[in-house]
Amino acid sequence: MELSNKRTTRRSILKLLGGSSLALLCTSFISNSMSGTISSAFAATVSRKLDTKNVTVLLEAKVKPKTKKEFLKFLDENLPNVRGFKGARNVTILHNETTMTLAIYEEWQSKDHHKNYIKFITENGVMEKLASFLDNPPSVKYFNKLKI
Repeated sequence: MELSNKRTTRRSILKLLGGSSLALLCTSFISNSMSGTISSAFAATVSRKLDTKNVTVLLEAKVKPKTKKEFLKFLDENLPNVRGFKGARNVTILHNETTMTLAIYEEWQSKDHHKNYIKFITENGVMEKLASFLDNPPSVKYFNKLKI
């Protein structure tokens, strides 16, 4: 299928995907990306597909190897507090032993709930203690689920 022919491309994708909303989304993107712009219709389609009532937070950082034992104790003591904080839905800790990389996958009712938690642990000293186990400040990214 040649992308230079927008009409043929749109019809082919719609036919292939059975006229679904995903097909409309794809064809809108292809048509508009060919012209170098993303239309407001495309943006509106994507925004209708986002679950904006919930937020997923991904934190990633490197743990100082010599603090591993104390860090695991810190997590054991503090994870119940995170999981019990207003708005927290799920907190999963991932660790790569080889690279000493920590990833924290969190699901919250909203970004504001998470920010309230960050404010709380900053004010009570838990954030400072967490930072003492890390080689660098954590990377924090917010995501919304795409309903597809």
